[in-house]
Amino acid sequence: MASKSTWGVHYKLLENEKMYEQLLKEIKEHPGIYLMDQYEGVLKKYFPEEVRDIYADYVERWAERTSDRKSYQGQVMYLKKIAKYPGGRELAGKIAAGWKLKYRRRPAMMDELRKAGF
Repeated sequence: MASKSTWGVHYKLLENEKMYEQLLKEIKEHPGIYLMDQYEGVLKKYFPEEVRDIYADYVERWAERTSDRKSYQGQVMYLKKIAKYPGGRELAGKIAAGWKLKYRRRPAMMDELRKAGF
């Protein structure tokens, strides 16, 4: 197993060697979204549904623990990103509709969703 200081090199190596399945697998196991954002450009060409679903899972988990407008704006940005993937418009709409029910007492979130057209 690579040390934390070599992970960046490890992921770059997987990308350079076109080991995209392995790269996706390891990104799925990583708790944050930073790596997905970093390698989205290459992975969305080969695994668009998987990338979309990683983002969807991320925004759902993020929504549970946020309560400020800046975070809501970030979540809406990811919903817009999800909407650009195959089947993503429907998925983003479904997520937004769920939030409108579950988090209806978060006026800033409702405002951001409305402004974004959800």
